[in-house]
Amino acid sequence: MVDARLALLSLAPEDFSISLSCCYNYTQNFRKGTHEAKRHHEGKGINACVSLHKAPDTAPTKDLVVNVHWSSANVNAIRDEAAENSSETFVDSYDAKQVVRPNDKHSNKTWRRCEYQDHTYDQSRNNAVTPMSHLLLKTEETRRDVKFTNNVGANASDVLFSSQEKEETTIHQTRTGWAVTVLRLSLYENETVFRSINEILYLMMLPHLDHYFRDLNTGKLKQSFVFVVDNGVDMPRSPLVQMLLVRLLKYLGLKKICQVSFAKYHSKRNPVERVHAPEEKALSKHGPFESPKHDPHTPKHKKEMETMAEEVRIVFGQAKFASQPILCVRGLKDSEEFVFDDEEDMHNFLAMNEQRKMECPLSYKVAKNGISQELSLIWGLDDSFDEEYAEDYRMLNNDIGSSNKTAWQDKYTTAIFNDSSLFQRYVLQPIPDYVRWYLSGGEMHYLPYEQRRDFVYGPWDDIPELFLPSRILDLLFLGIPSISTRIVTSVSLLTWCPVEAVQKSLSKKSDEMEEKYHDCLERQRWRQHPLFAEKRETLETKCKKSGLDCSGGKHLLVKRLASKESSSLPPAIEEYTGDISSIPCTAKEISKLPVSTLKQVLYFHNIPTQGRKDQLALRVMAIRTGNKHLLFSRELSAMEDLIGAAKLAIAEQIKDNAMKDKVIYREREFQRETKATISAKRPRENASISNEERKEDNGPAVPEGTSLSNLHNIFEDLQQVIKATREVNIDKGDPDNIEAINMPGTRVAVIWKEEDAMSGWNPGWYNAVVRAYSQTLDEITIEYVSEPSKRYTMKVKESVNEGLLKLLKVNCDSDIYDEVTEIGARIQVRWAGNDVKETGWKAGWYAAEVNEDDMEELKGRRLRCFNSLSSWRKFSVRRDNIVDDFLEAYEKEGMDSSRLTTEFVNKEGMDVDGLTREAFTLFWNECFYRYFEGTGLYVPRVDPDCTKRLFHTLGRIASHGFLS
Repeated sequence: MVDARLALLSLAPEDFSISLSCCYNYTQNFRKGTHEAKRHHEGKGINACVSLHKAPDTAPTKDLVVNVHWSSANVNAIRDEAAENSSETFVDSYDAKQVVRPNDKHSNKTWRRCEYQDHTYDQSRNNAVTPMSHLLLKTEETRRDVKFTNNVGANASDVLFSSQEKEETTIHQTRTGWAVTVLRLSLYENETVFRSINEILYLMMLPHLDHYFRDLNTGKLKQSFVFVVDNGVDMPRSPLVQMLLVRLLKYLGLKKICQVSFAKYHSKRNPVERVHAPEEKALSKHGPFESPKHDPHTPKHKKEMETMAEEVRIVFGQAKFASQPILCVRGLKDSEEFVFDDEEDMHNFLAMNEQRKMECPLSYKVAKNGISQELSLIWGLDDSFDEEYAEDYRMLNNDIGSSNKTAWQDKYTTAIFNDSSLFQRYVLQPIPDYVRWYLSGGEMHYLPYEQRRDFVYGPWDDIPELFLPSRILDLLFLGIPSISTRIVTSVSLLTWCPVEAVQKSLSKKSDEMEEKYHDCLERQRWRQHPLFAEKRETLETKCKKSGLDCSGGKHLLVKRLASKESSSLPPAIEEYTGDISSIPCTAKEISKLPVSTLKQVLYFHNIPTQGRKDQLALRVMAIRTGNKHLLFSRELSAMEDLIGAAKLAIAEQIKDNAMKDKVIYREREFQRETKATISAKRPRENASISNEERKEDNGPAVPEGTSLSNLHNIFEDLQQVIKATREVNIDKGDPDNIEAINMPGTRVAVIWKEEDAMSGWNPGWYNAVVRAYSQTLDEITIEYVSEPSKRYTMKVKESVNEGLLKLLKVNCDSDIYDEVTEIGARIQVRWAGNDVKETGWKAGWYAAEVNEDDMEELKGRRLRCFNSLSSWRKFSVRRDNIVDDFLEAYEKEGMDSSRLTTEFVNKEGMDVDGLTREAFTLFWNECFYRYFEGTGLYVPRVDPDCTKRLFHTLGRIASHGFLS
């Protein structure tokens, strides 16, 4: 093979290159004029019977994934940490290989004389075997390169650099290990998370693998497990995976268990993928297997499949990985061999709401079978192990009543910690290496493992996904309406992604949101058609008979059929014109509106329409109640906090660079070619070119005038935009905001003075609704709540400047508000015990009449109450008690004068899966506006002395009796 390659290169033109792995020995399959010959070397002055391999499917999907760098650095840090503690850490990289069918033609060529049956191509899994490959990972250091550099010469203006030479050590390492393949019958043994976990327990009892699981220092089971997986059913953020990880931790008595994955479309970076190549080669050498002759789901068919699985086991056993034979074993044949077989109960538990999960009495235990008994004998595990789902769920949510953190969760990682052990309780998530970016002139790297391990404790060790690019871009997309080219560089440095990737990602988000909006309107319209009542299968059958496309949503099928049959079209959806009075006043009624209606309102007011229905309803409620300025305030605060964390990281990195004279980097020993073979456009070779060669993945250039002393100013442009956006939002919340007053449907307050008393109106403020606005006359047409039959006109700017007109904020039921604030109205007032002390009155309900003096008295009463409060209460908000139960529990406490602190727990405390950021502000404002005294900026703020999931108001409860 080597000689063939050298001969080929000696005859080829200078610009032609081919790697040894792409060559195949002299064969007779070359045919002049074929597409294969033209694609490879025909017409290039080469006359050799050398054929090339079929290109493997290793190139990632051509879709922008901004998290690929972050996720790779995250996995590498976890693997390096495991390698440093290899004596007590077990690392398993596993992934299911493509199924093996009897007549599959594998990609490699073979010398073996064989024929494949014609017309037998089958993509079903009826006659297939599924190999699950495990690579028991081991990191080996191959060599070290040491060099000395002096940064002063290159950066003479930087006084913070040490004048001494800095020692740079590059550790070259390779990921290897022992390959183990577990075979399953595809038809009879489904690929589930439960089966994967039980097969790991099965591997623990195999004598061949004992030394991989056993700590040689203690003679017991290793105390830390790490699993590297893809983003399929085993993805770390799956609730089922997380619950089973907690179970494994408890059952095996581990200190820590972790499951981590790469970004989507990049699972080929998983080391176990390299095991598939020798397996594929072995299958190619073997040729076809004997096809089963009996029907599926019969005993004879299953017996034939067992015979095929045994043949596949022998074939894989002849393959080698890392100079060792692959250990291939038959997997668990049925659930009776499972150590844990409560899959149905687990799914039932996960389907419960949060409250029912916490109160669930269901428990699980180890099954009594041969495997559990073997595990008990070999590893000393408790064969009577019994636990409750609710306890596992509390541990997963750090809610076991202990100060120790028991779980760490982000998009690509789930780590569970034993509560009784004292050790590091966080994951070394990636931190951008800003100093290296500055020194290298624009190269983007994350901190190397040793520097990250020794890095000072900070917010990066408390907040998961702190520098995750997709999270940062989501915050920006919601918080800042339009991102100019001026701040793209700052955003690039904050997300640690190239400028081009940032621009593409934001553009993609905008396009997807627009597309989903119009698709939602189409769906709502065609739901009215009679065909929509039919099942999708029926619609697909009709489309096939009519020669129509069967792809897309159900509403698209209905649209195609209706257009084909020329049937009557459904009426167009009523268009929202901007009149907010057409929107219900309460959150409960708004949540009943169709998603299409909610999106129409948001789209008209230029507010993002992405998100779940509860998020959309909260945004619409903000528009209806005049609190649009409060939307996404937490996103802006989160961006400011993130910039603060990045500046802190820069300061610590500069300090480390000045004080330490050694730095360690890590590189792969067997890297791909740094220059493309055959063509620079081929995905496989192009992906192998280093960032330094490609230049396309490098970050923005270091701005002129930047030094270590002002490196923290690289986010200055973004900070200024955030500040300006916040000021604009505050202006929108001003009662004198003319832009908001001009909007039809807006509720305003109009004052009638003493000189107007002759008209029959009592002096004071009256509530009204804006019905129309004339831009040319600068006039609004209003309708008073107390006089709905008549309309009046007012000059906007003139009335606002004279103090006659202002924006009215209504955060409770508007009908109740109008009733109790109308001057002269008869209302019922509830006086609590604290309100009637030393007055001679009894607590209870009293009839009263509202007048202007009452409103002034109310202000004084609020102020007195504000200055005398000392008690406080704390509530936990869950998914199921987010509105009704929460408010009911609050009012039952009779807290007429208290501070109120709310902790959002479980999924509600997470940015990704729980109630999202804008909901914190809007929900709080909706529920407690009438209970708190403040200036209008009573939004939740993060308490620096508490966790990031704990919030409190800036005001105190004043009085709510008159509004109850």
